[in-house]
Amino acid sequence: MALMPKRVRHRKSQRGRIKGEAQRGNRVVFGDFGLQTVQGGWIKAQTIESGRIAAQQYVRGEGRLYIRIFPHKSITGKPLEVRMGTGVLNRLLRAALEETPPPMIGTKRLKLFYAAQTKPENERELDAVRIVLFVNQPKLLADTYSRYLERRIRAAWPSPGLPIIFSGRARSESEDRPAPRSSSRRR
Repeated sequence: MALMPKRVRHRKSQRGRIKGEAQRGNRVVFGDFGLQTVQGGWIKAQTIESGRIAAQQYVRGEGRLYIRIFPHKSITGKPLEVRMGTGVLNRLLRAALEETPPPMIGTKRLKLFYAAQTKPENERELDAVRIVLFVNQPKLLADTYSRYLERRIRAAWPSPGLPIIFSGRARSESEDRPAPRSSSRRR
């Protein structure tokens, strides 16, 4: 049975900060032994429950078990509908390209200018994560390299069950540069 508060005064709790070492509740009061964490952090209710079950199985009814921590805060994960920001996506892909450059196809190599996640056609449906890569030539995006990029994105931004679809768009370097100003002066 997972631990959770019966009633809460306010529905949404603030995140707060963990500062320094524990001032209270850091001594063994009941019994002779205790578990102590090495560093500060948040502990999930599931972790507390699995620790309790493991300790009870080890003790086998010989002793008493006291759990003196309680999960007061409910923390929710990001929903699947939240899209990855363009800046985060571009930094992630830049790091992936620097770590493992794309393969040469003939005498040319894929060059990534930037990437963006597109909105789904129907807002109510979540069918796939679609990412548009603006590259020098879309045909240079090999299947093996797109699978590598997909693994890197999934490691940073898990979206279980949703496929990640890449589509390449040709973009020349000249389009990235601003147009030169005319040299005419006003008189």
